[in-house]
Amino acid sequence: SFQSAFKEVMQRGGFDAIVGNPPYGSRAGDTSEAYLVGRFESFKKVRDVYLAFIERTSVLLTNSGRLGYIVPSAWLGGPRYMKLREIVLSHSVDTLILLPFDVFRDAYVDTLILILVNSAPDGSLTRTFSYDKKARLESVDVEAYSEVDQSFWRSSPDLKIVLNPQTASLAKRLEESFDTTIGSYCAMTRGVLFDRSLLTDKRVNANSYPYFEGDVYRYNLVFDAPQFIEFGPQMKEYPRSVSWFEGERVLLRRLVNRQQRLMAALVQDTVITNKNLYVVKQTSNEVSLRAILAVLNSRLVSHLYLNQVSQATKDDFPQVTIKDITALPFPMKDAAPPPLGMQKLDLLVDQMLDTKKRIATAQRDSDRERLQLKCDYLDGEIDRLVYGLYGLTEEEIRIVEGNS
Repeated sequence: SFQSAFKEVMQRGGFDAIVGNPPYGSRAGDTSEAYLVGRFESFKKVRDVYLAFIERTSVLLTNSGRLGYIVPSAWLGGPRYMKLREIVLSHSVDTLILLPFDVFRDAYVDTLILILVNSAPDGSLTRTFSYDKKARLESVDVEAYSEVDQSFWRSSPDLKIVLNPQTASLAKRLEESFDTTIGSYCAMTRGVLFDRSLLTDKRVNANSYPYFEGDVYRYNLVFDAPQFIEFGPQMKEYPRSVSWFEGERVLLRRLVNRQQRLMAALVQDTVITNKNLYVVKQTSNEVSLRAILAVLNSRLVSHLYLNQVSQATKDDFPQVTIKDITALPFPMKDAAPPPLGMQKLDLLVDQMLDTKKRIATAQRDSDRERLQLKCDYLDGEIDRLVYGLYGLTEEEIRIVEGNS
């Protein structure tokens, strides 16, 4: 009870400043968790104690009092953190600083500094800064902040907080320019979860299928399925139908690579994939599966996704979430037949897939190098075509490519 422990402080309206590093990443215990669920709206969907700390202290401040915390960054864009964003954005957010990896030696989690002022957010400009993820800090000493109008974040449907103002403007323009999203043309689900003791060396019944243990890279599937798994209720997690694992489809890795790019490849074989791979199936003939593959692998979509979603993982890699990927705009407005750009995209993707296969079977280093150069060229052509389909200006292209 702050009213009892800090009676004089609370009688005069609260604290002038609250500073801290709340606990995060561990459970509160059943009794405490039940209490927190009943007390704090932000805690109900994400059972991490730091959310309750932010919600609690934001009402313990005097008018114009300040809150300064270092906390995980996942709440900036994660779909389950919308209530916390609503609470934070009801105040004036003074500063947000996205920190590099390894700020804490024993905590592998992306973190940020939040400085919040207990005042109305009207007309508020938030200072933002993002460190390079590999930077090594002795202290936090920022001179060149960007400034973002807080109303920009409040006007977005899911209240996502994008720290780069140029990317935020680009994302908003694209959302307003296109009525369709990636999810308008495809459906996604994640793979199965099961005990590996269920794997067998041969098919045991009609519900047994090869289990994929290979790798997925951009436009490149390294196929390996030496064992079988029975699809069904003995699995811990699985989609309703085995049809997700049949027919031509895209596999999208749940983790982003070290170049900060999404990784997707085409697969045709019937194989069961695990929860680290998302299955993407075409739901409309208006857009081809190859066009969906190209957009997922494009530099633009990686840039939009990684700058709008800050999902922390213990190995420092951002995670792909189905809800956020399918909500990204897709450059199609019920056009029939598909625009010429889409048709050319199909041709380029076919060339890319063919070249990737030829690299895998090439015998000489010189052949592999030559084919890799062709892949690099095709990759650039696909990116330029995607920019055109989304209607990006030269300045917006420079923002996406980091040359602004």
